[in-house]
Amino acid sequence: MTTADRTRWKYRVIGRLGSILIRLLGRTWRIRELDSHHEASLHRRGDPLIYSFWHDGMLIPAFARRGSATCVLISRHGDGELIAQVILRLGFTTERGSTTRGGPGALRRMARLAEHDLAITPDGPKGPRHQAQPGVVALGEVTGRTILPVGLAAAPAWRLKSWDAFCIPKPFARVCIAFGEPIDCSSDMGEAQRDLRRGQLEERMRRATERAEESVASPHGKTTSVAPRQASSS
Repeated sequence: MTTADRTRWKYRVIGRLGSILIRLLGRTWRIRELDSHHEASLHRRGDPLIYSFWHDGMLIPAFARRGSATCVLISRHGDGELIAQVILRLGFTTERGSTTRGGPGALRRMARLAEHDLAITPDGPKGPRHQAQPGVVALGEVTGRTILPVGLAAAPAWRLKSWDAFCIPKPFARVCIAFGEPIDCSSDMGEAQRDLRRGQLEERMRRATERAEESVASPHGKTTSVAPRQASSS
């Protein structure tokens, strides 16, 4: 067995084990959703959308939206391969690339996936933390899709000593998914308009994250179902 074969085998094993652990851990979480009417309205129109959430919270939608066949942009770095192997087993599809490595090509390939919702972490793969890079707005411009800002929070949670302070909700944690006001992107935006949209996205994600954090700080509130979502037929 070559070194490359051993590496691929290791990633696959870790991916399988990781997906099992996420399923087991996630089933104990108490999940709330805030302002989910934004998401529901877009889906009622039959419009595929772009979910935009910060890199540190990705474990939450990985469980809550498992089985949805959403296409997730994953970096080509080594840790990206591990993430890709995990989420593939949770019922997502992936496209490899980032704003720093293979980004434009990956965005074009994602744009052709008309039947799937798309998901991107605009501060990945290596930050700066909670600062939106231009890639997600470019994806909205290329596809004509609406961007849905998402805020994520959990308490109690472990935080890794990584650039993004990656969040792992503890067993029985309070978890919140908060949706912000959607952002429309046209295909003929100028540079000033793109930068305006990027700023709007960052601000709406920040506000959604604050609402999610306030929600999990309180032990009271209604939880929502976390059953796997079926792939959209749109």
